[in-house]
Amino acid sequence: MQQNLTSFIETLVLGYIDNDGDLDLIQVRMNKVYMNNGTTFSENSSWQQELVVYDPTPRSTGLGDID
Repeated sequence: MQQNLTSFIETLVLGYIDNDGDLDLIQVRMNKVYMNNGTTFSENSSWQQELVVYDPTPRSTGLGDID
């Protein structure tokens, strides 16, 4: 039975993407961005288009604030 199991590693990152004070979420391997409106997370396709993927099978990511 174990031969049918697959390994899947997912990385989730929380950070302030839209500067509203609510932690937003990036699901790395699926290239998904979810915006937090204070009560729920909703998928945001416009931010997803801005993701830059350097590795087709990423295992980690990071967020930073330049200014």
